[in-house]
Amino acid sequence: MSVLQTADSTSAEPCRLGDLPRELRDRIYEFAIEHTADFWLMHSKQIRPPFSLPTMSSSNDTGLNMPNVLAFKLRPFTPLLFVSKDIRQETQEVLRRLQPIWRGIIRSTIHIDRIVSPSPVFRDICSRSRFVLDVDPNAVFDFLKNIPQSMTSCICNVIITRACVARRSGIDAWDPYGGSCPFTDVLQARCRSLHTIALEVPSVISGGQFAILSATRFLLQLLVDNVVNSVHFVQRQIPQDNSRELIIFDMLESVAGLSTSASEPQQHEENATHASASRVFDTLRESGDSLAEWKDLGFEWSLRITRFADTSLDTSTYARHVTRG
Repeated sequence: MSVLQTADSTSAEPCRLGDLPRELRDRIYEFAIEHTADFWLMHSKQIRPPFSLPTMSSSNDTGLNMPNVLAFKLRPFTPLLFVSKDIRQETQEVLRRLQPIWRGIIRSTIHIDRIVSPSPVFRDICSRSRFVLDVDPNAVFDFLKNIPQSMTSCICNVIITRACVARRSGIDAWDPYGGSCPFTDVLQARCRSLHTIALEVPSVISGGQFAILSATRFLLQLLVDNVVNSVHFVQRQIPQDNSRELIIFDMLESVAGLSTSASEPQQHEENATHASASRVFDTLRESGDSLAEWKDLGFEWSLRITRFADTSLDTSTYARHVTRG
């Protein structure tokens, strides 16, 4: 009997997926696969495999003469890969057939660093994908302002690297003007369905690094204002201490007027009874599968802050923040 037809230990009925014709199984696999990608706005000289170049201006142009490009790599996922050996093998065969199609759709839609005439399939891919902004703020502004109108609801997950938190051409994108921030203003206007945002922080955060501190404050403000669901702080090296966490916590408190309680579920339950007068934020140093997704982009450490109290861990890596009122 095939693995596809073997009954599991919790069901009296065997799985009949293996009884279907291969053509129907392949169609099921196609519907179950989430076609996602990582898009990386970077200088052309930074491109390394497995990232691919988009469509360039000519067949002889390798991208090395272009200042910035929107490179990409496919990141398909489906739980079917973990069901059984037979299903994994068949799913991988479908993936090998579909990936050239998806790659062609993406490559034909991106011209150097511009998204041009995005199809519904391309927009669907983008809605599940991560966009890494790894160039100076002026180049990011240029990219965001040239996003087609049909794409403004499709960029939901953005990662801001240290290159983006810098002064260029006399303009600081993170300076507050009239109480608002130019960078987050443009980000909200051009990414209207944004739900997750990440900021790369340096090994040491000091008071003299105004841009990083300002960016941290304004991104946390998006969380407090319910613009995004979670904010991540990522780093390419594992920190030797918790100093950057303490700075981030201090900023979260100053932005939202928060009190911090670490690893105290009972206190959270008491505060939860005053939901009308308080909000709860969970902070978790990520590990396991969630950290693996960041390592895939070259980050070794991640701190997640979410406005949903969805974590029940009681460890030294866990903290809960409750608003005072």
